[in-house]
Amino acid sequence: MRGGRGFRLACLAVTAAAASACGARPPGDLDGDRRADVLFQHRATGELSLWSLGSDRAPRAVHVESSDDIHWRVVGTADFDADGRTDLLLRHTDLGALGLWLMDGTRRRSGINLPDHPDATWRVAATGDFDGDGHPDVLWYQETTGRLSVWIFSGTLPKSVAPISPDAPADWDPAGAGDFDGDGKTDIVWRNRRSGAVGVWIMNRLSRVSGLVLPPVPDLAWRIEAVGDFDGRGKPGILWRHASSGECRLWRVAASGVTIVPLPARPAEWETVGPR
Repeated sequence: MRGGRGFRLACLAVTAAAASACGARPPGDLDGDRRADVLFQHRATGELSLWSLGSDRAPRAVHVESSDDIHWRVVGTADFDADGRTDLLLRHTDLGALGLWLMDGTRRRSGINLPDHPDATWRVAATGDFDGDGHPDVLWYQETTGRLSVWIFSGTLPKSVAPISPDAPADWDPAGAGDFDGDGKTDIVWRNRRSGAVGVWIMNRLSRVSGLVLPPVPDLAWRIEAVGDFDGRGKPGILWRHASSGECRLWRVAASGVTIVPLPARPAEWETVGPR
């Protein structure tokens, strides 16, 4: 079975039960429709815009309040202040500083400067509740060493740092996070930068306990850009985007396999920044 440029799909055997609470907003839902939104940031102006996805319509573009300083880039999305609304984690491209935008839907309500930041060799790979305390945390990845580290948050501030076990395997990069096996714990999505293979680490908090093999995508121009519950099923989907054409595809992952939903192309000047 084939779905778009470079996609070759195989049968996927995976239990994917809905894990989100009834009526709760999934991470990444900025417009309040109980579906994660795809968040874009303009590379030149810093402007923010989201795609509101629905099962029966084309994506609807919605403006999101943006910063006047184009050096602040969104690197994560999660409900850090536990008010039921998705907030934004930003990093300054020159200074490396980190900040939180506490959001009221698509508008910024307030901001917080975080007290520390890793050096430039570390990047934010994903957000999720990695320690199981009910608060979102931040997963950091250092490509030169393969090390993975989690900032454990208490409310809107990091309280400690914990390593993920094991380190990243050679040639694999973390591409997002979500609860893929329905056990209420955050799992990590991976892509092999050489072969295009795709997999998921099933996590028990900070340790890998097993893995899932997803269909490979040998065409490396297709990139995993976001992971979230885009259609309100209570299950994470994977958003792919083609580096040259800008075409987008949504993977709906189920026990029987992967269903591909085609989406419109997005111009190259818009970077996908969430949910992740």
